[in-house]
Amino acid sequence: RLIALFTRTVELTLPTFLVNPDETLSRDRTAEPFPVKGTLTQPPLPQQVRQAVDLLRSRMAEPWTVLRLAAEVATSRTHLTRLFSVHVGVAPMRFLTEVRLTEFTRLIEETELPVSVAARSVGWVDGRIAAAWFRRRFGMSPSEYRAHPHPSCTEDASCGNCHAVCLLPSPRAGRCVL
Repeated sequence: RLIALFTRTVELTLPTFLVNPDETLSRDRTAEPFPVKGTLTQPPLPQQVRQAVDLLRSRMAEPWTVLRLAAEVATSRTHLTRLFSVHVGVAPMRFLTEVRLTEFTRLIEETELPVSVAARSVGWVDGRIAAAWFRRRFGMSPSEYRAHPHPSCTEDASCGNCHAVCLLPSPRAGRCVL
């Protein structure tokens, strides 16, 4: 309750301290302040959803089902799925897939683990499942991504992922070398 009150206070007072860049030259404050968005303006997650999110993130390698997750947070399967969809935007198992995919991508980028080992460490029993989700997200295999993690970088334009650090000449005709 205290966090909700604090969030509401910040939501109401913060726009008065923010200045729209277009208004910096004129001191006319009659224009509506631009909307403030972010985690401070979003209501907190219900306890069961927060617990489920924490469980899925901390124990992603376990073989989760919605029924097992619901039992862990002491609610019904349908109620958890409904709450998850409303507050997180996706169903619990889709959220788990995204968590696994994010960690799998980090492992592919930052380690030399084989794809199958990286897949098992995030909870996929078969590396082909991880590779299929990875290809669906990035349009290339994990091995291709490992070789060239930012393929849309060229010497003329950055891909945005590497913040233009990779714009050095590379062996593969202007491809990102990070």
